[in-house]
Amino acid sequence: MQVGNPSTSTPFFDPRPLSTSGPAYSFVDDVVVGNSFLVQTNYKGAFSTSDNWLVGLSWLDENARTPDNVAGVYTSGDITTDTKWTNDAPILLTGQVFVRGATLTIEAGTMIMAYRDDGTDSGVAPALVIERNASIIAVGAQNNPITFTSA
Repeated sequence: MQVGNPSTSTPFFDPRPLSTSGPAYSFVDDVVVGNSFLVQTNYKGAFSTSDNWLVGLSWLDENARTPDNVAGVYTSGDITTDTKWTNDAPILLTGQVFVRGATLTIEAGTMIMAYRDDGTDSGVAPALVIERNASIIAVGAQNNPITFTSA
């Protein structure tokens, strides 16, 4: 979720990898036994898929150019088959989501968090769009609401 060369004109970016498959998660070195300073991880580099340590510590965060430190389900693109969003992890809208000819069911208590923009040079705002001939079933409760907010 990042622009190739972020700069002060970059509107928004998330430095975390989108998934645990890929070069950052392959052939990870082991920490030498007895080394109490280093911590073993399952990835290479500074960021895991869930920890954005820039929050609270960087110019990017102070200027609202990086998302909250929230782990969740990255979501963008088309939904063309019946899909259910559950409340066990936040739904992170990283781009525009179009429900096309399918039903999106959102479980009570689900939190949907939209990024500021899609992280590309086009700067498209993430959104959930239910098109004609598609439907949404979203029934929250007073004590278990469905929440849409920013990431």
